[in-house]
Amino acid sequence: MASSADSLEALQARRLAREISAREQAEALLEQKSLELFNQALDRERAVTALRESEERYRLIVELSPDAIVIEVDEKIIFSNSAARILFAESNSLSLLGNSLLSLAGPSFRKKTEEELHRLRNGHNLNESEEVAVRLDGTTFEVSVQRVGLSYKGKTAVQMIARDISSRKQLEQQLAYQATHDGLTGIPNRKRLLEMLREALNFADRYQFPVWVAFLDLDRFKFINDHYGHRVGDKLLINLTRRLQGVMRKTDIVGRYGGDEFVLVLRGGPDDSMNAVMVERIMETVNMPMEIDGHYLKLSGSLGLATYPADGSNPDILIENADIAMYRAKESGRNQYQFFTREMNQQHQERGQIESALYNALERNELFLEYQPQLDVHSGRIKGVEALLRWRHPELGLLSPARFISIAEECGMIARIGQWIIHQACQQCADWERAGFGQLRVAVNLSVRQLDVNGLFGIIESALAA
Repeated sequence: MASSADSLEALQARRLAREISAREQAEALLEQKSLELFNQALDRERAVTALRESEERYRLIVELSPDAIVIEVDEKIIFSNSAARILFAESNSLSLLGNSLLSLAGPSFRKKTEEELHRLRNGHNLNESEEVAVRLDGTTFEVSVQRVGLSYKGKTAVQMIARDISSRKQLEQQLAYQATHDGLTGIPNRKRLLEMLREALNFADRYQFPVWVAFLDLDRFKFINDHYGHRVGDKLLINLTRRLQGVMRKTDIVGRYGGDEFVLVLRGGPDDSMNAVMVERIMETVNMPMEIDGHYLKLSGSLGLATYPADGSNPDILIENADIAMYRAKESGRNQYQFFTREMNQQHQERGQIESALYNALERNELFLEYQPQLDVHSGRIKGVEALLRWRHPELGLLSPARFISIAEECGMIARIGQWIIHQACQQCADWERAGFGQLRVAVNLSVRQLDVNGLFGIIESALAA
C-alpha cells in the first residue's frame, strides 16, 4: 500500500511539474509575442511619423520651390504651390484650383499641349518643352515646362512644373538682333545682309525675277569724320540710312556693309528692269545736303550696280562685282554710278595683280627711273632732267606710272616709293656730276599724298646730303 501511494504522489508531482513548465513556456511565449507586437507598433508609429515628416518636408519643399508646381486629376487642378499662384496671377477672385492644365496653354500651343496631356494620362512619363502660357488674367508669357504622369491617391494625375523664361527669351532676342543688325543705324549688318540677299535670290530664281545689288560708298566721309568729329559722322550715317529707307520699297533691302559703305538690294518683278530713273533717285537722296549740329554738309557718293543673274549667281559674287563697279565710278570722278561689265572684272583682276606685286617691287629692283632732258632752246644745252618712274613688271611687262601710281596711293605705298625716287634721282645727279657733265637740275614728280607725309623736307634734305 505504501508503495502504491508513493507512486501516485510521484506521478502527480511529475504532472504538476509539466504543467508548471508548460505554463512558464506559455508565459515566456506570451511575453515574447507582446514584445514583438510592441516593437511592431513602435515601428509602425515610427514609420507613420517618418512618412508624416517626409510628407511635411516634401510639402515644404514644394511650397518654397521657386518653380510653379501644380497637380491635375480628372482634368482639374487640385494642388498649386505659392509660386504657381503668383506666376499664373491668382487673386481673390481668380483661383487655379478647378481649372485644367490645358486652359493655361497659350492659343498657339493649345493643340500640342492637349496631345501631350493625353499621352501622359496614358502611360508616358515625361514631357519637356518651352511654350507660351496664359495667366488667369489673360496675359501671356514664355515658360519652360515639365509635365510628368503619376498616380495620386489611386488616380492618374499629371504634375506640371513651370518656370518663367520671358527675361531669358528677351535677352536671346536682343543678342540675336545685335548679331544681325548694325549697332549705329539699326539696319541689317553684313552677316544678315548676306542672308537676306540669299533669300531674295532664291525667291527670284523660283519666279524668274531680276535682282539688282547696288554698292554705295560715300565720298569724302573720312574728311567729315576728321574735320567735324565722329559724332557728326555717326549722325550723318543715321540720317542717310533713314533717307535711303524712305525712297526704297518695302520689298527692297538697305544694309550697312561697313564704315561708310552700304549695300542696297532692289527686288524686281516680272516686268521690272533697272533704269536710270531708279538709280538717279538713289543718287539724289545721297546728294541732299544735311544740317547736323549747326554744320551744313554736302554729301556725294559713288555707286556700283550688279544684276542677278547676269552678273553673278550668289551674294558674294554680286556684291564683289557691284563693288568693282563702284570703284570704277570713283575713278571716273566720284559722285557717279556705273553698271558692272565683264571688262571691269578683267581690269579689277589686273589691279589686284598690280597691287600684290607692288609691295615687293622695290626689293626686286623692278622699279627704275628714266630721265627726260630739259633743253635750253637758245643754246641747245641740257639744263636739267625730269625723273620719270617706270616699272618692269615680271608678267605685265613695262608699266608707266599711269598704270600703278593711283594704286600705290590707295594701298599706302606711295610715300615709300616717293622717298626711293628722291634718293635715286639725287644719286644719279651726283653720278653725272662726278662723270663731268656739270651740275644738272633734276625735277621729281610728287603725289599729292606725299605732301601729307610728315618730314617730306627732311627726306629731301637727307637725299641731297647723301
